[in-house]
Amino acid sequence: MRTSVLLSRNGQNVLIDTTPDFRTQALRTGYRPHRGSSADPRHADHVMGFDDLRPLSIGQKQPMPVYGNSQAFEIVRRAFSYAFDGKPKLSSVPSVALKEIDGPSNCSV
Repeated sequence: MRTSVLLSRNGQNVLIDTTPDFRTQALRTGYRPHRGSSADPRHADHVMGFDDLRPLSIGQKQPMPVYGNSQAFEIVRRAFSYAFDGKPKLSSVPSVALKEIDGPSNCSV
C-alpha cells in the first residue's frame, strides 16, 4: 500500500498525503476525523485519495484545513474540480479550506 502518514500530538492529528490507499488504511485502523491535512505535489499518488476526506469532514463545524503549495493545489483543483466549482451537489464533497504555504512552515492546526 502507498503510505499516508498520520502525526498525532496532544490529541491533535495531522494527515500527510491522501494516497489512493488512504480509505482502506483509515477503515482498517478505525481512524477518526483530524484537524488538518497536507498535499504534496511531487506525485499524483500523494493526492489521489483526496476525495476520501469527505467522510472525515462531514459534521465538522468548519472546513478542514489542507496545507500545500500552489503546485499541489493546482493538481487538486484540476483532479477534483467538482469539489471547488461552487455548484450544488446531490452528494457530499470534501469540505476543505486550502491554505497555501510557501516554503517551510510551522502549520498550527
